[in-house]
Amino acid sequence: PGSGIRYTVPQRYTPGEDAEFRIFFRVADNARNVTFKICDGEGNVLLSKKKPSAAPGEMESLTLTSDKLINVRGPLTVSWELGSR
Repeated sequence: PGSGIRYTVPQRYTPGEDAEFRIFFRVADNARNVTFKICDGEGNVLLSKKKPSAAPGEMESLTLTSDKLINVRGPLTVSWELGSR
């Protein structure tokens, strides 16, 4: 987990396992105008998704497809960028 994220499930990904990889996570605080990002170890953004709001009581998820996972370098990090709280 990265900035603003409490935890992720699953915590590990082994390349070549599936065609899609879905990550579930919870945010650390309430926020509006949130952009969730999954980055690899080199800082490359693999996926970005905007949402109008997020709250710790809601389970969030992002799905990476196999084409995004082919050239991943290093660990994956889920984080957020905030619009307003």
